[in-house]
Amino acid sequence: MTWLYTNEPYSKTDHVMDQLGDRVSRAQVNREAPPFFAVSSKFVSDAMTGDFNGTAIIMMGCDSMHLSDLALAFIGKGAAVTIGWNRSVTMSYTDTVMLALLRKTCEDQTKIIDALLETMQQYGPDPDMGAILQYYPEAGGLETLPDLVSLTK
Repeated sequence: MTWLYTNEPYSKTDHVMDQLGDRVSRAQVNREAPPFFAVSSKFVSDAMTGDFNGTAIIMMGCDSMHLSDLALAFIGKGAAVTIGWNRSVTMSYTDTVMLALLRKTCEDQTKIIDALLETMQQYGPDPDMGAILQYYPEAGGLETLPDLVSLTK
């Protein structure tokens, strides 16, 4: 199961039913870091209200596309496309590469598939972790972010 870290400090006594249902969990970046809540694909599917109305979900965190559960949960909630990393990624690398990807998709209005391929050709995999960007579903790559934004209005 894939988990997204939040910035909410972890507490055993908060979100008890979601903890028991594997929708939220305790997460730490490392042993020295304070614990935070993380949300699972079950949280997206079962606990989130509303929908994403054809939007793009861009996940900068580690392993966000390693398994398909989180991408499928967001698509099930109406997202048009999800973008993320296939494995662990360093913070400086994800910041640099995601900014380049956003410039290509937003400023240049490049299709997601082309922007992703161009960005990965320019930067290559994360030199420390080997992570590469992926997207789902295949049809979502044919859109541009400005197109998706205009569809949601």
